[in-house]
Amino acid sequence: MNISSPVTDPVTPLGAAPAILAAANLLLPHLERGQRVDTAALRSAMETAFGASDANGAWDWKLAYEACEVATVLFLRKYGKALFRKAASPASRLGPLAKIAGLLPTQTRRSEESQSFQQFSTPLPLGLAALAAAAITPDDVVLEPSAGTGLMAILAQAAGGSLILNELAETRADLLSSLFPAFPVTRFDATQIDDYLTTDAMPSVVLMNPPFSVMANVEGRMADAAYRHVVSALARLTPGGRLVTITGANFGPEAKAWRDAFIRLQDRGRVVFTAAIDGAVFAKHGTSIDTRLTVIDKLPADDPSVFQASPGIAPDVATLLGWIESQLPPRLPVSQLKVVSPVRTAAPKTVRGSLARAASSRPAVAPAFDPEGVELTYETVDWTPPEGARLSDAIYEEYALQSLRIPGAEPHPTRLVQSAAMASVAPPKPSYRPMLPADIRTRLSNAQLETVIYAGEAHADHLAGVWTVVAYSPHPGVEWQLSWQETSKRSLDRAFGEVIRKLEGSVEELKALMDAADDEAARKKREQELQWERWRREEDKRSEAKARSESLQQLSDIMADWTKALSVEMFFVEAEKRMQMVDGERRVHLESRLRLARSMLGDLDPLSFIEQWVSPEERYQRKFMDE
Repeated sequence: MNISSPVTDPVTPLGAAPAILAAANLLLPHLERGQRVDTAALRSAMETAFGASDANGAWDWKLAYEACEVATVLFLRKYGKALFRKAASPASRLGPLAKIAGLLPTQTRRSEESQSFQQFSTPLPLGLAALAAAAITPDDVVLEPSAGTGLMAILAQAAGGSLILNELAETRADLLSSLFPAFPVTRFDATQIDDYLTTDAMPSVVLMNPPFSVMANVEGRMADAAYRHVVSALARLTPGGRLVTITGANFGPEAKAWRDAFIRLQDRGRVVFTAAIDGAVFAKHGTSIDTRLTVIDKLPADDPSVFQASPGIAPDVATLLGWIESQLPPRLPVSQLKVVSPVRTAAPKTVRGSLARAASSRPAVAPAFDPEGVELTYETVDWTPPEGARLSDAIYEEYALQSLRIPGAEPHPTRLVQSAAMASVAPPKPSYRPMLPADIRTRLSNAQLETVIYAGEAHADHLAGVWTVVAYSPHPGVEWQLSWQETSKRSLDRAFGEVIRKLEGSVEELKALMDAADDEAARKKREQELQWERWRREEDKRSEAKARSESLQQLSDIMADWTKALSVEMFFVEAEKRMQMVDGERRVHLESRLRLARSMLGDLDPLSFIEQWVSPEERYQRKFMDE
């Protein structure tokens, strides 16, 4: 989605997510009262939550708009299920949800981050249309690969579904963890969501509004970004499940540029509904680009080249809901257990965890001799793709040895993948035979041994001189390194025992270094937080002093105006006295002139001036009262 909008500098203050959540809680009563959240109310909530203004760089308007979206999620978390019970049909729910969305300000200002990553959250009415198309039941597990601030997720939860949420943006992921504590939140690149989620995370429904033309860690426009998101999510979907996606209007099977891609998609799932949507539907969220809602059921199409006819461009969500109700076929049956656990917890998640596990499981006494090195035996084979097999549309394929076989070697204990391009071509047959300990097959998997073989092959073919093995710690803040260099009298393949003993003996040292590095990082973080706290306190004092100065200046101006008003009043009193000595037409004329003069000068009551005065406390309330 390429949008031209005003862009502001990105701001990522400390603790952005908690502050946004605090601002959202301040905005929630407005929604509960049916009261419009205007710019002044939003600014007040943000300044209260962040302790400073946007002019000071404490927050920007992207964060303010996200606070509005989070307030909507909080409102629906509190009242959504009751609303859904009262309004049973999607059409009857549209009015209340549109009213809630209408209470929030239009997102007219964009940040650099939202612009770069196309962070345009799904408008609530359009989210309702996606929910209606998904036909979620309490038995469903719903995956949202780019969950944003949770506007679609809260609708899915209100419909009774369990959630698997993923969001790459750090602040938004933090918000999701707070808003949906009962469900896991992962932080993967959604274009590869199928490769990252564990095998037991099998959604029966996918709701998605992916970036239309940008990808993480890739500069410039990526025309197939949305396609990559859809392909990976569809691969993860349970057979018979339903995927509902919101994309750019041009991403459809009737578009010549995408027809072949959709034909490939229909090898896995059939497109059962697609309709473009007028850009006015997205106007509240900062863009007027036309979009599209597409529904795919995971059942291969009878004829992948045949597509369901689109009803056209929906001018509004009400029309879209009518099309969904009349044209979308019912869900396919899905047979699965309701399991939501996309994150493995058994394996250590950190280097320290792996080291600790290794330290606890290794023998108490290391051998005092170098193990005997023997030549690793393996055989080379001619690899050809299995008959009838073809590459999938996924970015990655299952990894397997292709050009060699290692008798006695065990498969790798975890799933390995390789790019589709690499999987289509077998690597060359190696000839290098490494000298390794006799029990190496019990220590390394076949994939790891293959890596050793090809590494040696590359060194033998292309590198002259001596070998050097370097071990180092990638842990931030830890400078630790060991190295072993081959000499004319000593080959490195004879020194593996020493290498292993040295590395195992360094575990405690490494743990101590990492603990020290973590302590230092924590100290720096505390120092940064203290600096932030000091800045907030200093800003609090400055704001209080400014309020006092401005109040005194206003009071001085009022006193000057009061003095002037008294002088003018004395003029009119004296003029009225003198008129008593004038008779006839001249007096009538003078009285008329005097009334005209009074009307031009307006209210000269000194008390009206003091009513306009704003005290220091009315201008600014101290945040820190302990000083």
